[in-house]
Amino acid sequence: MGSNHFAREDATLKYRLLPQLLAAVLFIAVASPALAQPPTPRAGHAITDLRMARDILSRGGRHGVTADDQQAIGLIDKVIAASTRVVQYDRARLRVEPETSADTTASATSRHENARLFLVAAQRDLNEPEADPSARPYLDQARRQIAEAIQVVSRAEAAHKH
Repeated sequence: MGSNHFAREDATLKYRLLPQLLAAVLFIAVASPALAQPPTPRAGHAITDLRMARDILSRGGRHGVTADDQQAIGLIDKVIAASTRVVQYDRARLRVEPETSADTTASATSRHENARLFLVAAQRDLNEPEADPSARPYLDQARRQIAEAIQVVSRAEAAHKH
């Protein structure tokens, strides 16, 4: 037995292990996304910010509760309802309770500006991916309605500055 024999055995061993090595690499590549942490649901967080914005608008200001305020409140109520559905799906999927603290505090000089700040914080939360893909229609609905609510509040804010 010469060194040539060991070289052939070494090459044979490499070729026998190659399919197993490729299978392991393929498994890791395919399984990695499935094993990744699920997205952290933020819809519960958004609901708290939405409720803060709603409360600010419902108190009225110097001119009482305006038509813009009422329109924004109606939209916020719809966003809260859609977000609640997202939380229900995520809670069932992840078996965790959503975080419910507000992202921001009321610090601006105008109540409309404060409401808008809470809505923008909620919008950031709602732009996070959902944990359960079944919740996507509700999340999409909430995203559309919160964008509209921000426009309405911004319009009211501009109207009351003049």
